[in-house]
Amino acid sequence: MSTFTNVRELGGSLQKYNLEVFKEPRGIIRILQFVFALITAIVLKTYEGYIEINYCSKTNPKNVRLDFEYPFNLNIVSAKVECNGTSPIVSLGNDFSSEAEFLFTMCWVSVIYVIIMAFIYIKFREDYESNGNLALVDFGASVVLAVLWIACLGAWGYGQSQLKSLTHPDYLRANLHGCSPGPEYINCITITRGNVVGLTESLILSFLNFFLWAAGLWFLYKETPWYLQFQRA
Repeated sequence: MSTFTNVRELGGSLQKYNLEVFKEPRGIIRILQFVFALITAIVLKTYEGYIEINYCSKTNPKNVRLDFEYPFNLNIVSAKVECNGTSPIVSLGNDFSSEAEFLFTMCWVSVIYVIIMAFIYIKFREDYESNGNLALVDFGASVVLAVLWIACLGAWGYGQSQLKSLTHPDYLRANLHGCSPGPEYINCITITRGNVVGLTESLILSFLNFFLWAAGLWFLYKETPWYLQFQRA
């Protein structure tokens, strides 16, 4: 009996909140923005790449593995190797942390903003629809986030492209310290790179985030006094 009462009380408390907004385009867009921002952050944060090098002797090669992950500061990815009396430090070099951190930050800013606005939509829906200032603030903030998303998309598009290029086996064979002939030559026999699909996925997801924020502006604009005045004119 107490369980049934608790369920009824929960249902009664939920009725105080109007969830109809999530059946409207504005609410649906917010849900999608939340989901895709969260997925993008997870894909970026959990990506793990590596470079594996067999070197020194073809008959009895030595092996070294260089792992890299978010935030992709390859300057700290290095290993000391030994071959024929030489002991060079092999380092991937380059730093893509600013681009990666920009994307990761945008994801969480978007998630937090959507949570705040969802609370306002549910708890203060009548105020939102009657007070044009709230709708204007929502629209203006969303414009800023959409602009930041396209900037983020451009930055990460460049960053992940460079990351792929500068960790490509052909590039490393020609430019990695020790792999090209010199005083600390270690004779890189084979260079293998791990899967980079996660980087491509993060870029595609970044584009989808930008698209959702840009597309959502129309539905938010329709809630503003500007649109209502235009309709009456």
